[in-house]
Formats: sequence, C-alpha cells, structure tokens
Amino acid sequence: MNYAFPHITHLSEILDAIAGSQADEGGEFAVARRPWGTVVQYLFMYDQTFPDPATAPDERTARRWALRRECRGIVFDPQSGDIRARRYHKFFTVGQRPETERQHIDLSRPHVMLDKLDGSMVSPVPVLGGGHLWLTKMGESDAAKQASAFVQSQRGKRDYEGFAKAETARGRTPIFEFMADANRIVVAQPEPQLVLTAVRDIHTGAYATLDDMRGLGDQFGVPVVGVFQAPRGDLGALLEAVRTLKNAEGCVVRFDSGHMLKLKGEWYLQLHGAKDALAHEKDVVAMVLADNTDDVLGILPAQGKAQLQAFHDGVLSGIAASVQRALDIAADGRTRFGDDRKSFAGWLPGELKRVDATELMDAVFAAYGGGDPKAVRERIVRRIENHLGSGPRVALVRGLWGGQPWVPLAFEDDAA
Repeated sequence: MNYAFPHITHLSEILDAIAGSQADEGGEFAVARRPWGTVVQYLFMYDQTFPDPATAPDERTARRWALRRECRGIVFDPQSGDIRARRYHKFFTVGQRPETERQHIDLSRPHVMLDKLDGSMVSPVPVLGGGHLWLTKMGESDAAKQASAFVQSQRGKRDYEGFAKAETARGRTPIFEFMADANRIVVAQPEPQLVLTAVRDIHTGAYATLDDMRGLGDQFGVPVVGVFQAPRGDLGALLEAVRTLKNAEGCVVRFDSGHMLKLKGEWYLQLHGAKDALAHEKDVVAMVLADNTDDVLGILPAQGKAQLQAFHDGVLSGIAASVQRALDIAADGRTRFGDDRKSFAGWLPGELKRVDATELMDAVFAAYGGGDPKAVRERIVRRIENHLGSGPRVALVRGLWGGQPWVPLAFEDDAA
C-alpha cells in the first residue's frame, strides 16, 4: 500500500502491463471492446496477479504492477484509446496479503473510516456525442440498468446527471454504490439508494477527500457514504467493532494517499456463506470460480490462509492446463482430419479415453470448432459449475482442475 498511483492516459499502457495475461490468452484479464468504450477488468486472480508494486525490483516493473491493479472496470475511448473513466484500484482485506498484515498497518497515518456498502459499484461514463452511461465494472449489466433507471427517477430531487456532467468535465470519475432489494447481495435494502463513495482523477488516480465529496453532495443533492463509528488509531478496537457488526457489511479504511483496506464483519461473512463454504469442496470450488476467496482469506489463521490460497491457485492452474490440453488435442485432430468433423467426432472418444481425458469432450469440440483459449476455458468452467450440486458429482470433474481435492478447514469455535 506504499506506492504511487500510476499516471494513465491511454489503453496501450494497460495492455502492456497485462501482456500475456489476457483472457483470450487463457489469462486473468478481460479486454471487452464495446460501442461505448473499451473496458479492462480482471476476471479472477492468482496469488501473483497483483504483486505489490512497493516490492518491485525496478521502476518499470513497479509501474506495470501498479497498472495491473487499475484493471477494475477502467474505460477507454473506443476510437482513440484515451482514458474515459477510472474506478477503484484493486485493494485488499486486512490480513489477506503480506502488505495488509496487521503489523504493516499504521493508523497513525491520516485516514478516514467509511461504511462499506453492500451493493454494486456503478459510475457514469461519458460517451461519444455527449451524455453518460451508468455502468458497472463490466458494463451494461442488470445492476447498471437498474441504477440508470433510478437516476432517471430522481430528476427534480437529486441531480445525479448534473453531478456526472460536472465531474467528468473536470476529468474525474464519480464512483457510486447502487443498493436495491432487486440487486441485494446480503444486507436488506428497504429502498433503492445510489450513494457516492469516491471521486477519482482519471489521469493521476488521486481520490477526492471526504470533505470535497460532502461539498459536492450538498451542491447536487447526492448522498455521500457515511463515516464508520469506531475508535480511531486503534486497529485492534476497529477490528473488534467490525467483527461484531450486525446488519451491515463492514468498513473501508481510506488513507489520505488514496490507498485502502477492507474489513468485513462475521455476521456478513456468515450470511454470505464464506465460512460455512470452507467445509465442502463443491462450495470452495464455486468460491474460487466466482473469485470470492478474498473475503475469506482475511479472516483465516495463517495455516488456513495458506491452504486456501494454494487450493485457489491450484484450481486455476489446473483449469489453465486443461485448456491447453484441449487445444492440443483439437490441433492434433485437425492435423489428422482437417475440416472433416464427422471423422474427427468418430476418432475423439477413443483418443480421449486413451489419454485419460474423457471429461474434456466439450472443450475439445469447442477448440476444434475454432474456439480461442477464453472460449475453451468458459466451456470447462461451465462443466465444473454444472457438477457442483453434490460431492459425488464434483469428483467426476475434479480432473479438470488437476485432481487436487479440498481438505475441509476446522475452526477453533467449531471444536465444541
């Protein structure tokens, strides 16, 4: 958490930082080209997807590592490639990574403690011809459409559109959390809300201060995230206050530098299924595929954290190996049969049985039909997901991630 946010002007800078790791290469980062812009978002993460820039061996590497952490729905112009919107950088839960271990957290540094809201991140993105689209990290999702409809419903009450126009004209991206029962994650939402949680300079990455946000909120009638009530400067007291929190998600510590930490309460994590999921392999695999392990890593003891991280990376590496294997088998088949799909289909079952890879049938057909690594990976992930209904069904596809089984974790408070 001790690095400078990178100055960004163009898509090419991000593409250089994620070279070799794009989804169409079997990697973690999706580059989605849409009529309204090119959006870059990480899909899942290995332990080394986001190395700490503060530990980089040289300035160039530090910059590339910092740029990777910006891939959370960052948007560029669809024609020029110039930056258009910059959402949150990737940040982590207390205890999730070495840089966020308790001994490295200094609450004597200037900071604010903010409520962690339980919704979907949404921000206005300027589009060609004027105006804005209200988009989530991956674009025009259901939550984005609900948020956009909510903005329209607030005309004459809260000037979200005027706020978006004013701030984007200044080269800043307002970042909101949209919460509604139709989009409920865990915490009940009696009424839809669109709450300002940050404002960020698209080029420098600097975050507006809470006072600046409150001033803007007053000017445009837009609600601003609240301050989390807990003792200041005492990490232990803060962790305890969050741990016992009810009917809320948690807290975000935002330092004046813009760097942040997440803390989530046990009530929230229990309802989110995080802790209970660790007892069943099918649930842990689902957690890995959904990229939801970060919440849990922050609350586990060192041994459990290492076990979950190793399983997480093993599953993703195993899937990557299965993708490559499917591509290789399909390439062999094409060398033998060219476009003769009927002959290929007759040969494939026996070949898969010979190489002990019968579970790759769908993926190999996808590869033979011209599927790129991303499409083949999606086919494999879908097959795994379709077998997560019970333990015996999971065993049928365990080979797709390399055969590594999950050993359930035991917690001290479960021993009684």
